[in-house]
Amino acid sequence: MPPRPHPTSSLQSWRSKTPNRVHEVLAPATVPDAPTFIAASPELLSCWDDVCDKLATLGVLSHVDEGVIARYVAMLERHRRASAFLERHGSIFEVRDGTGNLRQIKTHPMVAEANTTAAACLKLERELGLTPAARVALPTNATKSVPTEDDEMDDIILGISQ
Repeated sequence: MPPRPHPTSSLQSWRSKTPNRVHEVLAPATVPDAPTFIAASPELLSCWDDVCDKLATLGVLSHVDEGVIARYVAMLERHRRASAFLERHGSIFEVRDGTGNLRQIKTHPMVAEANTTAAACLKLERELGLTPAARVALPTNATKSVPTEDDEMDDIILGISQ
């Protein structure tokens, strides 16, 4: 399988001279509306808002990514529900025969659900730039640090004015 093509901004951040896409289309920076199935659920809508806020902070939010964000939010909520179920009930269960004797111990099917949704979430997080490794590929101007009170105090002490 050939390597995935990378956006020009990624290649520039890696100091590469030749981008692998000559005519790259840049997505407009706009906030997408939540799809109806997400807007109908308070949990999904809260997750949608959280993910959109994170992507906006990174400078990579666009309405053209609505489908990817919707799938990520749905998978993330399914993973949270599976994990909560496993916390309450455990990851194994006992199978007993008609007389009550223990026959075997099995892994609960929700373990597979949690693992599958975790893997799907990780793939989408990489696509959206929500992992540390994926953020390396983001343009450097998209990940500006938020100034803190200490930074402002350092500027005052050092006499730096804006």
